[in-house]
Amino acid sequence: MGGRQALYERLIKSFTLDAPAEMEALHRHLRQASVPDAVRALHTLRGLAGAVGANALAALAGAQESATRREGDLAPVDVEALQRLLDQSLAALVQTAPPAPANAAAQELDPLEALRRLRQLLVERNMRSVTACEQLAAHQGASLGPEFASLNTAVGRLDFGKALKACDQLLDRLNPR
Repeated sequence: MGGRQALYERLIKSFTLDAPAEMEALHRHLRQASVPDAVRALHTLRGLAGAVGANALAALAGAQESATRREGDLAPVDVEALQRLLDQSLAALVQTAPPAPANAAAQELDPLEALRRLRQLLVERNMRSVTACEQLAAHQGASLGPEFASLNTAVGRLDFGKALKACDQLLDRLNPR
């Protein structure tokens, strides 16, 4: 993830919600004997696992996806093995999650200074703007109002132009000239 811890943490959160849901969908598709839907669920599970570095799960889901597609039946699907690897992956990801800050007050951000830094990153179209915006959201987001919600959404979509405009509007409101 190029050192973008916040992005990786979002992927982990997504994985912990989406991967178990895909396993449930896979079980349902197996009960319905739907080969195309099972292949799709295996493909999604492989992608989710690969995104967070759950390589063993990604490899097994990928192998089962290929074999199921090639053979045209559900015999290659081993949901018990997939579930074991999913459980192991979830446990490993929980252990690697960073601890919550011990003293949140020590990490308070000056919202104006943080917005100025974020603005510069947006001007540069720098991917670090995602992390900077997430930090600002975590510490000040609710108090910055609807302009910040627009800014945060635009940064999340990597729409630097729209994000820059929202950042300027927010800076103008917070620091009138």
